[in-house]
Amino acid sequence: MFEKVNPAHPDKVADRIAGALVDLAYTKEENPKVAVEALIGHGLCTIIGEISAIITRKEVKKIVERITGKKFKIILRLVPQDKHLAKNQEDKIRCGDNGIFKGVPVTKEQHKLTDIAYGIYSKYKSDGKYILDGNRLIICQSNAKTEDLKKDYPNATINPLGDWTGGTDVDTGAVNRKLGSDMGDAVTGGGLCLSGETEYLGEDLKWHRIDQYKYGKVGQWNNGHLEFVEPIKYISNQNDCFIHFRNNTKLSMKITPYHQVLIKTSKGNLIKKSADEVARKIYSPSCNSGSLLHSFLYKNAVTNKYHDDDDLRLQIAFCADGSVLEKGVTWNGRIRVKKEHKKERLRHLLKNKVYKETKDKGYSVFWVNVPYASKSLYDCCKDQDLFVVYHEMFKWDGDEDRRIYRTTNKEDADFAQFVIHSQGRAAGITVDDRVGTKKNNGYIYKSVCYTVTEYKSNTTALRNSEKNEVKVEYCKGVENSYCFEVPSHNIVVRHDNKVYITGNCGKDISKADVTLNIYAHLKAQETGKVFKLCCAIGDDTVDGKPYSEIVEIARTYINKIGGFEKFSEWGLIKPNINN
Repeated sequence: MFEKVNPAHPDKVADRIAGALVDLAYTKEENPKVAVEALIGHGLCTIIGEISAIITRKEVKKIVERITGKKFKIILRLVPQDKHLAKNQEDKIRCGDNGIFKGVPVTKEQHKLTDIAYGIYSKYKSDGKYILDGNRLIICQSNAKTEDLKKDYPNATINPLGDWTGGTDVDTGAVNRKLGSDMGDAVTGGGLCLSGETEYLGEDLKWHRIDQYKYGKVGQWNNGHLEFVEPIKYISNQNDCFIHFRNNTKLSMKITPYHQVLIKTSKGNLIKKSADEVARKIYSPSCNSGSLLHSFLYKNAVTNKYHDDDDLRLQIAFCADGSVLEKGVTWNGRIRVKKEHKKERLRHLLKNKVYKETKDKGYSVFWVNVPYASKSLYDCCKDQDLFVVYHEMFKWDGDEDRRIYRTTNKEDADFAQFVIHSQGRAAGITVDDRVGTKKNNGYIYKSVCYTVTEYKSNTTALRNSEKNEVKVEYCKGVENSYCFEVPSHNIVVRHDNKVYITGNCGKDISKADVTLNIYAHLKAQETGKVFKLCCAIGDDTVDGKPYSEIVEIARTYINKIGGFEKFSEWGLIKPNINN
């Protein structure tokens, strides 16, 4: 399966504008430092970038009007490259950013669809996107009659929602958003993907499988704090290998080898490393690869659903040990407890309220009117002060001293785990499927027990030791993978009931990124094999070659095809006419 868009697609229009500005910089300096982002749509074009060459607003306006054929209001912000980054390149050409790259031989299917897209674009110079899945061809071409396209492609699915106009008056375009259609099966840049059973945290404070995402805000990790944002992009891909990291406590993550793992170093700095690199170093006795993060801080917008904190605490007690009196006249609930510390706690919480206490074979039964006749911890507490919930819930279900919370309700277990993490701590959930087993007194269990355990540490050391055995398993076989791109570039996810913080699929644009993209692609076509490499900011050699030599290889390729704007039109997988 492969997707391709044509040069008139709004995202490709943005790419072409950025490429044209890079070309212009090269006419003014031999080796300019350029990174340009463009956003265009609905009469407005915003361009922001770092550039060493002098480019005027008049020159930018001319490029935008030439490529789009329209007049746009232009918001322009071009500034010099950061002096610290510029210093990195003073004595020799070095990598300008971190990156992971995989060049893959272009398939017959990818060549075929690119030629189809080029053929349609030669006739209709307007927004279009196309998919080829085996023998199934899907054509979405603006400003074209379906019956005319049917004559050329009688077996294709054409404009399934009807004829359309498209373009930047209908859709917004942004640089690099159609990178996948340029790269085929290749890989560049950042976080890449997670396994489908991985869960993301929704704004409802519930966990949802990432492969079932439809819409809505997702949880991002931003300098230690949890925030809910609309993802910039939702990514789905196929991979033939995943790496599963796990230990006996709080770690379980199944990710692709190129996924960027967020790591806290021994000095407290945050860095990212590919999963493959982390896996290779875990078994090294002399290497400290840092620690994986599990926690966050979350300050929710508290609503005054309860009269005071004691009302909230009473509700938590009721969720744990109470029963709803469906037909209660005087009381709407009762709480039946045996442990003395629970009895004393209830008397304290009820001291200013009307209630009745009765005895029943060693138990105390408290007849009460609770704010909500509900047993759901999630429903009763999700929009309340989580600090109060955190400190109260252990007193009722589980063991306060051992920091254990137990429930037969999976939703409440998930919420209790979230509450613990929201306070900058970490917890895992274990499942005891005891249904049908018999107690010593003859009672037969009818429900599953979920145990939420708070851990003493909120990080996991990425190394093996007697106290911390991290197991690494390479899982082979084609499997779908998924990810979000979010503004902070770090997301909050869960796998096998273990929460962790990791990088997302955001791809940073840099000259190094473009150079090694091209180099990896060319090597793969030359050898007919997958070619992998990575770089770190400041590297002066990559793949055993001086980085300046690789830059010249990329420069030759760009010059051959006619510049960065031409490169942006079709990307690395080009129509045969241009080969």
